[in-house]
Amino acid sequence: LPFLPEAPKPSSPLPRAAAAAAAAMDKSMLGDLDGLPEEDKMRMAAMIEQLQIRDSLRMYNNLVERCFTDCVDTFRRKTLDKQEESCVRRCAEKFLKHSMRVGMRFAELNQGVATPD
Repeated sequence: LPFLPEAPKPSSPLPRAAAAAAAAMDKSMLGDLDGLPEEDKMRMAAMIEQLQIRDSLRMYNNLVERCFTDCVDTFRRKTLDKQEESCVRRCAEKFLKHSMRVGMRFAELNQGVATPD
């Protein structure tokens, strides 16, 4: 059963870059709603934001579960040993880089679909 902690605070440029890409995607998605009344635009923006928060928490929980399962073998101590800590760090970096790359790729594909040739 996954837990829902607070969203992680960006500590490296990688999560900040992903957040910037998501913000740019928001603007492009909302740009397609020009014909809607302002109230509907606001409702749609709030729905998109809620979906993004849910997806971010889901991704974070998957990251925690996967890296913990892969890297932590025993519970000898309260804290991680150096090998476990290093493994978790590498796992998290790899997971975030992969997620960012997939997000960028989807954005590229979305741009290609949105731009008529």
